[in-house]
Amino acid sequence: MTASTFLKAHICVGTHTNVVTAVEVTDAYTHDIHMFGPVFERTAKNFNVERVSADKAYSSSRIFGLTDAAGSAAFIPFKKNATGLKPDKFVASRARNLWAKAFHLFMYQREEFLVHYHKRSNVETTFSMIKAKFGARLRSKTTVAQTNEILCKVLCHNLCCLVSAFYELQVEAKFWGAA
Repeated sequence: MTASTFLKAHICVGTHTNVVTAVEVTDAYTHDIHMFGPVFERTAKNFNVERVSADKAYSSSRIFGLTDAAGSAAFIPFKKNATGLKPDKFVASRARNLWAKAFHLFMYQREEFLVHYHKRSNVETTFSMIKAKFGARLRSKTTVAQTNEILCKVLCHNLCCLVSAFYELQVEAKFWGAA
């Protein structure tokens, strides 16, 4: 591994608590859109996801279809050249309808869209929280060790969020009894 190699953490975050609900660590060249499915599906399996906010990189009919299948509303802005039509004949009519509906909300009900979309900044806040508490640099040398170091930082961050929720949100701790 060379000094210029780095890893990326792809995460889903709860907007109220900043808890990381799912994480995937990849190399620097794995595009974000390819990791949305695994991270979102794991989150949707364990949590009731009502809304999803993501940036323009995730603007695709596949992502809209994935979130809709889980019963979630997606708030993803469209790229400059996007239209309300999804003419691709390989895209199912349901996905075309979701695309058109989301485009309409984005273009013509912008204030309502932005209320939900701006919760996306919680992901950036979460990354900042992790870096501020546990450092931005990885000290491990191998890829496996660096991956484990990232996962440990996320785990420690979630524990900090859990303690914070106990005190700030009056969340009651319930522990499992002996099996």
